[in-house]
Amino acid sequence: MVCLVDATDDRLANTLEVVLVHVDVDTRRSVPFPADVGEALDALVERHAAVLDPPVCGVMSVRA
Repeated sequence: MVCLVDATDDRLANTLEVVLVHVDVDTRRSVPFPADVGEALDALVERHAAVLDPPVCGVMSVRA
């Protein structure tokens, strides 16, 4: 999640949500992230959540 803030009045101007999909090049299908990558992504999300509580629509979750 990226949040762009309008510096003139300190209000939220835009947000960007990114969806990541891990694809097996042999089967050409989506597959779960390897455990080490998933754990690193979870740690990154946790660190960022401590800094900012972004306004999300709630439709997507980080990982299932």
